Amino acid sequence: MCLLHFRVQSEFVQFRNGLNKVGRLLDAVQLAPKSFLQLFTQTSKALRFRDIRELYKVNWSPDGSNNKRQEEQALYCLEAFLADSEGGSTGISLDKVLSFWTGAASIPPLGFEKSLDVSFGSTKQFPTAHTCALILTIWRGFDDPDEFQDTITKAIKWAGEFIGSLLLPSSKIDVKCSFISSVHP
Repeated sequence: MCLLHFRVQSEFVQFRNGLNKVGRLLDAVQLAPKSFLQLFTQTSKALRFRDIRELYKVNWSPDGSNNKRQEEQALYCLEAFLADSEGGSTGISLDKVLSFWTGAASIPPLGFEKSLDVSFGSTKQFPTAHTCALILTIWRGFDDPDEFQDTITKAIKWAGEFIGSLLLPSSKIDVKCSFISSVHP
């Protein structure tokens, strides 16, 4: 133990000094450690629909347009899927949805660098996630929540899982930014 302490002591001293160069952060943490607990530790709080709903904004077409009416119905299908996922009836957890959309299975302690976006495509296709830009694109023609659930479930399952920068199954994935990006039928 003593040998290990001396081998890494200079790194610890450098780390502590670095934290104090940023607004005396280390001193603040030491004075009120409970205040910083959530920032420096992983919480196991389950995602809820409202947590995800607070994260995204919708890129709507102009009010009164035919596209806007279709987009409202497609968004209804998405939100019905998210609510059902929270309830456990879809077979897809909200952390898998968030991972598909952003590449992160949980909300970072300081949040995402920008809001998540919902965009709409004009051609019938599987939902597409651009994880680097935090954009989920869904077809504006979705009007049946069950059809939407089936389609997005396939998209998420076919997109695979993160393994470092490797993705499986590769035959069904279009990779952008080394993350899960889109699934094509």
